[in-house]
Amino acid sequence: TALGGGQRWATDASDPKLALLRGQPVLIDPQYEELYTCILDARALGITFEVGPKDIEKVCAEQGRIGIYIVRSGSTVACMPELCVVGEEIITSETIVAVNQERLNHNAAIGRLVECLAPVTDSDHTPAWRAKLREKLGARLV
Repeated sequence: TALGGGQRWATDASDPKLALLRGQPVLIDPQYEELYTCILDARALGITFEVGPKDIEKVCAEQGRIGIYIVRSGSTVACMPELCVVGEEIITSETIVAVNQERLNHNAAIGRLVECLAPVTDSDHTPAWRAKLREKLGARLV
């Protein structure tokens, strides 16, 4: 949204996120490649992936690379030059935005993004989300 695109994924072919993601291979954790390929419709949209290092965020910040990763909370984060997008979740049911002051100082666009994604509710959806996962995973849910 900070670049002029929508919050939803690729609903408009002119969404500026697509041009950025097509511009170079996107750094990812290889265990999520199938998930990202499917969810992002990567093949159809011309997005390619590259196995990233352990600290994808650091490489994105220091080398101007583009990366997508899932943080411990389960939220999905896309980092790209001049923009860090904490998106609508692939894994969890709600948007989680966590930005420290160093990142805000390093990249002013993050502040605008946080304002755009400011939560409108304090509701905790975790119990309902875990119930859905329990239905799908059964005894495999830890």
